[in-house]
Amino acid sequence: MLRYSDFDERFDDSTLFFDLFRTEDPLVWEASCPPALNLAEDYSWEVIAEPSGQRIDPERIPRIMHDLLRFRVPEGSEALRLRIAGVAEQSIVPQPSVREDFAGRKVVFTLSKDNDLAWIRDWAQYYVRVHGADTAVIYDNDSTRTTRAQIAEALAGVEGLEAFAVIDWPFRYGPNDHRRPGTLYLAESDYCQRGMFEHARRRLFPEAAMVINADVDELIYSESGARLCDVLAEAPAGYVEALGLWVEAVSDGRTDAVRHVAFAQRDTSERFPTMCEPKWALVPAKLPADAQWTAHRVIGAAPMAESADFAFGHFRAINTDWDLHVSNNTTTRRTDSPEEDAPLSEIPALRRAMDAAFPSPDAGWIETPVQEDADDAFQQTAHCRMEPRDPAAAEARGGPHYWVHRSHLASLDPAQAEVAAQFSERALRGAKGAQLYFVLSVVAMRYDGVGRPEQAAPLIRRYRAGVGAAYQAACDALLAWCLRDSKPEAAMAHMAAAIAVHPDRAGYHLFIAERLKVSDPAGARRAFEAAIAASKAPGCLASEVAVLGAQCAHIGRCHAAEYLGLEVHKDVVMWSQYAAFLRQTGSMEEVLDATRMSLLGRPTNSERQLALASLYREMGQDEHAAHHEACALSLARVQYAHGTHHNAQPYERQMHRARATVALIKALHANGLQEEMDALLAKDFHAVAGLEAPRRRLASFLMQHDKLEQADAFLGRVLKRAPADPVLLRFRMLALLRLKRFDAAAAAAIALGKVAPVPPHIVNRLVNGLHPDRDCSRIRALYALLFASTVGDASPELLEKAVAYEADRGDAVQAVDWAQQMEAAHPAAAESHLARARARSAAGARGLARLDFQRALEVNPGLLAARKGLDALKKAAP
Repeated sequence: MLRYSDFDERFDDSTLFFDLFRTEDPLVWEASCPPALNLAEDYSWEVIAEPSGQRIDPERIPRIMHDLLRFRVPEGSEALRLRIAGVAEQSIVPQPSVREDFAGRKVVFTLSKDNDLAWIRDWAQYYVRVHGADTAVIYDNDSTRTTRAQIAEALAGVEGLEAFAVIDWPFRYGPNDHRRPGTLYLAESDYCQRGMFEHARRRLFPEAAMVINADVDELIYSESGARLCDVLAEAPAGYVEALGLWVEAVSDGRTDAVRHVAFAQRDTSERFPTMCEPKWALVPAKLPADAQWTAHRVIGAAPMAESADFAFGHFRAINTDWDLHVSNNTTTRRTDSPEEDAPLSEIPALRRAMDAAFPSPDAGWIETPVQEDADDAFQQTAHCRMEPRDPAAAEARGGPHYWVHRSHLASLDPAQAEVAAQFSERALRGAKGAQLYFVLSVVAMRYDGVGRPEQAAPLIRRYRAGVGAAYQAACDALLAWCLRDSKPEAAMAHMAAAIAVHPDRAGYHLFIAERLKVSDPAGARRAFEAAIAASKAPGCLASEVAVLGAQCAHIGRCHAAEYLGLEVHKDVVMWSQYAAFLRQTGSMEEVLDATRMSLLGRPTNSERQLALASLYREMGQDEHAAHHEACALSLARVQYAHGTHHNAQPYERQMHRARATVALIKALHANGLQEEMDALLAKDFHAVAGLEAPRRRLASFLMQHDKLEQADAFLGRVLKRAPADPVLLRFRMLALLRLKRFDAAAAAAIALGKVAPVPPHIVNRLVNGLHPDRDCSRIRALYALLFASTVGDASPELLEKAVAYEADRGDAVQAVDWAQQMEAAHPAAAESHLARARARSAAGARGLARLDFQRALEVNPGLLAARKGLDALKKAAP
């Protein structure tokens, strides 16, 4: 595995349990644990209930980078005795559940290490006054500057805070290398914080009225002034995600102290991304039971549309420089000021919220001892290097993890797609069991990335015997996915075999539905209905936590975000595809219901909002349509304004920006903001290479809405960067054709013909729009396209017209060649004989031409052109 040299020092190799605690069921105890990963089968331990002496076999529930152990104990149990063969024996007393203590509480909580006491007090005060929190919980991660008693004293001074707790959480944080070049989530083992979230969710807060997850340097605010406690109480979904903006370490002078209230400015330049990954607030009882809380999102739950109203300020100055600055993997400090010429602007909503929370900026200051070793810790992190330093040695001993990680890193650069596929194939060596299956899924994705998914199929067949019985059906599904285009019948057979074993997997049925929707609409409907029946409640990700947890255990976290969607299936995708299918086969009411369901799964997606708005417009429900159009605009503005994640690679940042641009353009159009839309079209992502997908989506949107002038201007710019993109060339050709700019449209068609077929009817329309004499060379080039790739699709009449034009105004030898191609494609057509006759006549072979004219008349006696040609030859005869 790719690691930095300090990995072992930071890795927690001594913690078996974070905590063992009772649940609401007195006979069920749970333990929050680091993930066992590859050691799960090697644990040689005994668990004995005391005082009964009964042996307990715990149920291990894999979560994402975390394990939950569940012990079913006999009545009267007081402790568990753990015997680890040859290592240790220890009795562990379960801690009581404290869910009743936090029932109905509105909590803000975080993991904290060595933060200033004043910062902690200000953080709690802000959430009390701005969002209605009444309880604060700090998990103290072995602070050295302060004691837990001092933290508690600081919280005790917060007006309006009814309860607080400082929990000792002394575990090593673990490697967290997503900001370091070369690892990018691959070597993450930050089990400490992941364990904290599961511990809080299961032992402390299951009955809380509100839980806010925000670090001490993060203040969530609302553009409208809404309070989280009110929004969450009123909404049935009960989950808000807030994107973050970096607040620069530039004081506005309100106080001389380093406190939140002194900072409210963001850097508005485009030199580095500005968005921080989300933080969240929720009502635990309103979320799915198997959802997993993590630092930046809740896996298995969909955020509410109201999330667009919330954001958070991430304060660079409120930091002890424990970690790297996050402007794309640099070695600068978090607290460094921006460049002198950086454009700064105040965040008004954040400033309003802080003014309400801190009416006296200097009040409540608490001194905290200086951290003596802060600079040493920073320098150690900043200048650490990746191991091993000998690449050849690494490759020689690299196992499946190593090559999966190399493949992942290569896949981040589109130019390295072939290399990524080769690396993934090398990961097969040494893999076995479940790990082998997950490696095969990586291989399938990588070959799909180079346009050859079928190339993975022989590898899946060769290795599937080694994946074990539990993953045989999943291998069939994987084969179906790889063969979906090259061998569709075989793909359907493989998926049918997978469904026979696992009829409860919605993704399998959806695969069938998508492939039947044209050829067998009734069968497609049955498959969609089976997928819906197999799926969980709308907005949840079926089995996501369990499946991704298994992936992380076997090949690392890098694969989690890229899965094929067969095993982990988002209901929003299913409902969106079902709605599109119903557009062709169902009633408007069915389409509306399916679209509503898709929106439940992704209410923060502006394009889903617009899809629902469009339906309401068609149904004459303009008030509903206007509501969703306005909501879409709000969501699209938030996504566009917040930029991209700090840890994204350059290509990922550009792609995110492009997608956000397309979404905002669509929302602006729907809301009638034409000038702003045109300005955005004129300035944005056309200048960046490698963004084919969002460019194509935007071009399609402009064409669909008859924005032909804008489409032409946009495509003219982007084609300078991607001159051979067949989809973009086709869009420009069609835009120019609809604008009746035939000369420019013909040029686009000729360029398209070099990389993809041009439909014959388009060639005919273009030729008819050009001047037969002035545009001779262009017409000949257009006709040549027919014989380059589409001669079998073109009508005999059009082909004969092309041959005749070439014979009259161009190259007679070329005309003869075209005539021969035409005859091979349409041997029974009279026009084939006529075309060859004209070509031979132009080439001087009049005797042969006469025979061809006669054959044409034999096939079609009424073919006037053949009769005229024959008469002309007779008159020209000496």
